[in-house]
Amino acid sequence: MLRLFAVLVLSGASVQADITYYFGGTLSSAFGTIPAGTPFNGSFSYAYPQLPTDIIDRYPYMQFAEYILHDLNFSIGSEQFRLFNGSGEVHMRVGNKAVYGPYFEKDVFQIWTETYSGGLGGEFFSLFRLDLTEDNGLAFSSTSLPSGNMRVEHFTTASISFGSYFGPYSGGNLTYLIPEPSSLSLLLAGGAVLMAGRRRSFK
Repeated sequence: MLRLFAVLVLSGASVQADITYYFGGTLSSAFGTIPAGTPFNGSFSYAYPQLPTDIIDRYPYMQFAEYILHDLNFSIGSEQFRLFNGSGEVHMRVGNKAVYGPYFEKDVFQIWTETYSGGLGGEFFSLFRLDLTEDNGLAFSSTSLPSGNMRVEHFTTASISFGSYFGPYSGGNLTYLIPEPSSLSLLLAGGAVLMAGRRRSFK
């Protein structure tokens, strides 16, 4: 495996890895029998780098580059849900002011899915959305997928919402958003070491 990675790095080939983010917060309003203030947490992952699968251009309000999400998990109280595992309808989008301004004045990272149907707190639960918004367009420099550096403090608002089309809706603000330094960091670090070794061998 290491030999294969060395060949890829030294040959200049593109190396792709999964980036995973963990998030959490507390519920801002009750959802069925689940009271406000209940902690929630979850995770999502995507391959990096990847090219957008589509450009959503609904001038001037919704203009995003859309990408493929690998996995989405959500837990609240004692309830745990795997909301997406590669099938069903899901959208992961990046919007950037520098690309889409002056009408689209914000930077946006968004995950929206309706891949799960079931009960939660005695209510029907089928929709989930994660929104990260920076009101001044300072979070992203393009519509490329973030390379593993997003944090709650980078955004004006960071929140989740969930519910159903015809039932109650709830959600809450994120108190943390933490990237896992696993595969991407190891690949980048390994590449740096290998390239440094290669440079020394030519001196």
